[in-house]
Amino acid sequence: MEIIIQSPHFIINDKLKEFTQAKAEKLLKYDSRILKCEITLKLDKSDTDNNKECEIIINQRRSQFFASRRCSTFEEAINESVRAMIKQLKKKTAKKWNSAEKFTGINAETEIE
Repeated sequence: MEIIIQSPHFIINDKLKEFTQAKAEKLLKYDSRILKCEITLKLDKSDTDNNKECEIIINQRRSQFFASRRCSTFEEAINESVRAMIKQLKKKTAKKWNSAEKFTGINAETEIE
C-alpha cells in the first residue's frame, strides 16, 4: 500500500508523520486490497478550537472511500478519521460477504470461524 501524507501550507514534524503512518498501516488489517491511502492534514484559520482537519482517501481497484474529521488536535482528528474509515471498510466487507452468501449459500459466520 502506498501512503501519501500531505500538509498544505505548513510542515509537520516527524513524530506526527510517524503517528499518521502507523494509523494508516492499521487500515490494511481491515482490507488488504487497499492500493493507495492519501492523508491530508489541514489547518483552518477559524477562531474555534476545532481548526485541525484530517482527510483520508483510500483507493482500491474498483472503489474509493473518503473520511474527514475536524478536531482540536491533529492526533484526535487522525484517530477519528481512521475510525470512520474502519467503519466504512467493515461495512463494505460485510456487504460483500452477505452478497456471496446469497449466491453460494455459504454462511459467512460459519466459514470465518
